[in-house]
Amino acid sequence: MYLGIDFGTTNTALAIADDAGDVTAAHFPNAGQRTSSFRSVLCFIEHDEHGRRSVETSAGPRAIADYLDYGSEARLIQSIKTFLSSAAFQETSVFGTRHTIEELIAILLRHLKAASHETLGALPSQVIAGRPVRFAGERADDDLAVRRLHAAFKMAGFVDISLAYEPLAAAYFYASTLDRPETCLIADFGGGTSDFSVVRFQPGPDGLTTSPLGHAGVGVAGDTFDYRIVQHIVCPLLGKHSYYHSFGKRLEVPKVYYTQFERWHHLSMLRTPRVLRDIREIMRTSENPEALSGLVHIIEEELGFHLYQAVNRTKLALSKSDHANFEFLFPPVEIACRISRSDFETWIHDDLQTIERSMLLALENAGVEERQISQVFMTGGTSLVPAVRRLFERRFGRDRLIHGDEFSSIAAGLALLHRAKTHPKLDGLDLVN
Repeated sequence: MYLGIDFGTTNTALAIADDAGDVTAAHFPNAGQRTSSFRSVLCFIEHDEHGRRSVETSAGPRAIADYLDYGSEARLIQSIKTFLSSAAFQETSVFGTRHTIEELIAILLRHLKAASHETLGALPSQVIAGRPVRFAGERADDDLAVRRLHAAFKMAGFVDISLAYEPLAAAYFYASTLDRPETCLIADFGGGTSDFSVVRFQPGPDGLTTSPLGHAGVGVAGDTFDYRIVQHIVCPLLGKHSYYHSFGKRLEVPKVYYTQFERWHHLSMLRTPRVLRDIREIMRTSENPEALSGLVHIIEEELGFHLYQAVNRTKLALSKSDHANFEFLFPPVEIACRISRSDFETWIHDDLQTIERSMLLALENAGVEERQISQVFMTGGTSLVPAVRRLFERRFGRDRLIHGDEFSSIAAGLALLHRAKTHPKLDGLDLVN
């Protein structure tokens, strides 16, 4: 078996290829159904029985269920991948135990391996894992992120570890079905990053020749679209842009609270005694104390996961309809409103332009013009957002767009790359770092 793992910000997928090139994706139980995506979340549950303290961990769909069941006795950790490139993030404390980011990812991978056993059996210790073209983060250190990924996979029990750009893996999966030469743009939209690769494919009697021509990536993707809904709908109702009084001056409530609140993987950073004390002090002279009270309630009760579930439901609904209802009902915080797709697209307008510039940079780096692209292969959940699809339809035309499975395309491509790496007669080695 040849193993590929696509460790994502929101979801992780795993696939294996056999000697014949047939690919099988792992499937996992989720709410009575089975899915090829394994949520990239961890749940730590603290138990105290007869004075004996222990901590239990779970991952994926089970982690979410445990978090909802245990409430304050549990801690949910999500979007781990977002911190990979940040030198400022070294470790976090969970119920008194320090965990590095490598250890957190290794825990998730061990649970992933156990969960995949039912459909795939024992996995090999060799793996090709995906990586974005550019890691997320304002001061992203790609080399640091790569070292951390290697260390995490090693901690999880893997021995031979290689990395490949995620859009190139998607490209290789797509190219496995080609019977003619093509120059393709591969667009991979994850939770944290949007990545683009231009690849030339040349089928021949000795197999498929693949030539990567250029790449680009940017830390703007599905999570960013979520932030915009929180910015425009939720934060104004929790005191953003409101005022308080201090030493005879009328001051705006500090924006830093909302900057962290709008990003779900930073939300837990607000739950510190100092931050909560400062917000309560502002509430004393606030012109809108009820709104700030709602902010404190969400932070103290750790309702961030529930908030972003509501946000994600709304975003998905807006991909299918011109309007969607947003509801977050956790008294005393009760937010219910109707959002139009046109408003949402206005909020993400600048983000779409950033994504478009990155895509054009990939073409520039490849020395290829738009008219020379024969097919655009789009994968990842954000590729289903209508405004994203229109962006590519405007540039390339609807006929040139092809959509892959939003969850398993990359993992399948990684597995095929693993097979190619193992068989010298197969091409694809130049796609693997």
